[in-house]
Amino acid sequence: MTGVPDTAKPSPAAVNDTPPSAEDLKAIENFVVYDNKEQPHPFKSLYAGPGTASRVLVIFIRHFFCGACKNYVKFLSESAGPEKLKPIDTSIVFIGCGDASLIDGYVEDTGCPHPVYSNPGVDLFDALGMVKTMNPGNPKDYVPESQVRLAVGGLSNAFGKWMGGAAVTKGGSIAQQGAELLFEGEGDKRRVTWCHRMRDGKDHTDKDDILKVIGVGGYSH
Repeated sequence: MTGVPDTAKPSPAAVNDTPPSAEDLKAIENFVVYDNKEQPHPFKSLYAGPGTASRVLVIFIRHFFCGACKNYVKFLSESAGPEKLKPIDTSIVFIGCGDASLIDGYVEDTGCPHPVYSNPGVDLFDALGMVKTMNPGNPKDYVPESQVRLAVGGLSNAFGKWMGGAAVTKGGSIAQQGAELLFEGEGDKRRVTWCHRMRDGKDHTDKDDILKVIGVGGYSH
């Protein structure tokens, strides 16, 4: 793939932010993601299906108990909610790597108003060049809590879900990192115009930068 390192499972040092090409997207457009009802959807339907916005930011998150990612989702839910995105014909979609049965709980925990899906087989993560690493990363502006508090919070949340019968062992690989991809264009010409792949566990795009990409809060892409 043009925007993906040569190895099937790239090292963090090999990861780049080159957007996948049209050929890359064609090869994976029918890869399956699951909604909160555990129903399958082709990947392409999320960014170019009927009724989709002209600009779609697809954000691949880490496992469903990652405290750092939850902070990121909460921030975007508050700063770039549907009411702010509708006037600029933009939408946000999140894709995790855990079991789809955990999506409703994730939405409840984060207050996320945007669609959340799951790719538990991580074939999309792999095909789009996302890395697997246990490196927790350095503090970022969307992670105000210490690593210890995040870890404890994640464990507490997982324990609470276990007590409630949730499949906590199916939260997703803790080594799997994510990415952000902005899709733009008309019809079959829709392409990824901007991309960022995480190098470690706290490497989602910084708050101000992602708002610039989205075009809200006084920023424009």
